[in-house]
Amino acid sequence: MRIGLSTRLGLAILLAGVLACDAHPHPTRPSRPQPPQAPEHDESERAHVPTSAWPTDLESLKDDVEREETDQQCRERIRNHMPSAVAEGIADFGYDSFVDELCMSMRALRDRSAETCDALTVSTAQRGCRLRLALLTGVPDVCPNDPVAPGRDPVCLAWAMRDRGMCIGADPRDAVRCRAVLDNRAALCDDAPPTERNRCHAEVARYASALPPARSQSNVDRIHTEMHVDLTWLESTSPPRVLDRNVLDRGIALHVCPDGTRFTLHEPVRVDIHTASALSTSPVVSLSLLVPELESEPMNVVVDTNSAVFHLAIPREGDASSLIDGRGSVHLDATRAERGAPISGNFDIEVSLSPARIRARGRFRTFVRDIITRDDEACSMQLDAVP
Repeated sequence: MRIGLSTRLGLAILLAGVLACDAHPHPTRPSRPQPPQAPEHDESERAHVPTSAWPTDLESLKDDVEREETDQQCRERIRNHMPSAVAEGIADFGYDSFVDELCMSMRALRDRSAETCDALTVSTAQRGCRLRLALLTGVPDVCPNDPVAPGRDPVCLAWAMRDRGMCIGADPRDAVRCRAVLDNRAALCDDAPPTERNRCHAEVARYASALPPARSQSNVDRIHTEMHVDLTWLESTSPPRVLDRNVLDRGIALHVCPDGTRFTLHEPVRVDIHTASALSTSPVVSLSLLVPELESEPMNVVVDTNSAVFHLAIPREGDASSLIDGRGSVHLDATRAERGAPISGNFDIEVSLSPARIRARGRFRTFVRDIITRDDEACSMQLDAVP
């Protein structure tokens, strides 16, 4: 049975209070009540913090996974401890297979089986199952795809890599809970947004003990990320402009394809250049590259349809693309194809923005947030369409 989006979101809130075994969708995340000594928040902020759906006494994920029981024993245990009102609510949602699938997800963790996670019928349950499996096994490739940014869920990647520096790739509202779990420090949760605090405390209690003590030391969060572009109008009296927006602070995803490695330097969300330019009040740039492979030596890439594509959008003035009479080159500094590796370089490109030509000289620095090796759809796209 497939369940609609609104039903899935509502059900996720209800079920977390019962067993604390699944991930909460972002739009309805619960919050932790403010301690008495905390500063007062204004009434408008407090009114938008939903009531907590997490229980006060949480069982660690490690203990849950180490419990030896069959699927039938699991179903009996959950049914015997489920409040009647909650069972009634599940029936109202029409999710009659909830208990079966919950026990199936626990079996997926015990068997270390991503395939079993994917066999669940609700997409949010699949994502939550994969996140916990990646956390337990330390295998980043198991992480679910992020619904917004290209690549896998950044919080899951950081937990699977045991690398708090990689938390910088997460949405800012998720970064605190990402670090709190890795540090096993619930006190950090008080620095999270009000709507995230209760979830943060719950995840520290449930997940931190499932992580081994060893941690990576990549220091990804110390990389000075930037996207700086100087725009000069050739044969025109228009004054030069500077575009200096840190749109690369959450890293980028690499697509490893049969014809080479593809990636795009752009906003860290799944939008195309035209959508971004329509929403922006300042110039927007996008640079897509295809290189044979990322190497330990610097390399130069010539701007053309198959190697490097540059787009520039200026609100109220128009869009320009290197696909139409563009020329120039991109210099890539020495790097390596692995998560957390810095990637930097500079470019010098000319494009036409009728009736003039523009020279764009810029520099960029970011890091590899994720590496995607089996995405036939992305590998078959035109270069400038790769997210």
